[in-house]
Amino acid sequence: MEGPRPGAMEDERRYTMTEAPPPPPETTPTAPAAAPQGNGVATAGMVLGIIALATSWMFCAPYVPLVCGIVGLILGVVGSGKAKQLGGAGAGKAKVGIILSIIGVVIIVVILILVATVFAEVTKSLTDEIRKAQEMYNNQTP
Repeated sequence: MEGPRPGAMEDERRYTMTEAPPPPPETTPTAPAAAPQGNGVATAGMVLGIIALATSWMFCAPYVPLVCGIVGLILGVVGSGKAKQLGGAGAGKAKVGIILSIIGVVIIVVILILVATVFAEVTKSLTDEIRKAQEMYNNQTP
């Protein structure tokens, strides 16, 4: 019968569960990859353009589409300039923001003009009817 071979105890000791494994080899830390720079100004312009278009039918609160449309237009133009600096990042969003903002502002302005025109016509008609009624009343009185 042979005795334990030399180094057998060392092999068993290396695989026991009670000891911690050796630390991994040291590596040099690497910097995380830089995330592509976004164009938040263009995104904000697009969002405000969407809000301006979606709320442009609300002639009872015209300040919402007007303010969102004007600010969205400004941010879209600024975002377009920033997109040129960033190599085109956000250029599409900036264009969409500009277009939707313009459409939203034009719609609310047209609606306000129509409402003002109708209001003026109704006021003129009512004034004429009141004048006729006053004349009839004055003619009936002796």
